[in-house]
Amino acid sequence: METTVIIGAGASGLLCGCELAKQQANVIILEQSNKSGRKILASGNGRCNLSNTNLDMYFYNTDDKRIEKIINDFNIKDYFNQIGVLTRQVGTLLYPRSNQSLTIKNALMNNFDQVALIEECQALKIIKRKNGYLV
Repeated sequence: METTVIIGAGASGLLCGCELAKQQANVIILEQSNKSGRKILASGNGRCNLSNTNLDMYFYNTDDKRIEKIINDFNIKDYFNQIGVLTRQVGTLLYPRSNQSLTIKNALMNNFDQVALIEECQALKIIKRKNGYLV
């Protein structure tokens, strides 16, 4: 079985790990600090501003139709509900209903039984091989 290595346990790395874990993928997440999801915990003054619901191509520096389709097809409220996070909207900003950023970090790491999260490490080199990469 192939292994996916994610470098960085920030919001994107944890979300990617969460999605791969749902698919029973073999995943290793490497984080240089000793606090995964640290910026998640600090975002929105600890309330975790999940998104702005006013997503429009006007705000992106591209006219790529593939990106437009992704943005238009993705429902952030539904996604977080699917991973067990109830949300609330204040104006165009979306927050967890708990008003606590820890809710988001915990939800993203909920399926991590089969994910190896290694903190306080560095990926010093990535070498391309015929059959993949060596990290």
